[in-house]
Amino acid sequence: MLITVKVLLGISLTDFTKDQVLNAYCEIMQNKVKAYCNIDTIPVPLQDVVAEMVAVLYRKQYGSGDSTQMVTVQAGAIKKETVGDHT
Repeated sequence: MLITVKVLLGISLTDFTKDQVLNAYCEIMQNKVKAYCNIDTIPVPLQDVVAEMVAVLYRKQYGSGDSTQMVTVQAGAIKKETVGDHT
């Protein structure tokens, strides 16, 4: 699962600096899914879903997985957003 998360975040597979955090998030999300679904193990089809959840959680906490990219947010900067057919 760690490899899938790294690919989703654009983190090099040889970059081990974030592995401890990513592994912790993987464990947290797996436990949450198991508790919510009342199951003991994560079935294969749900493993990708858990990996996506970990990537979203990581991005919320740390921004992009690429450490060279910086995100700056200014209050009131977004004037319009389009998602699919909705604006």
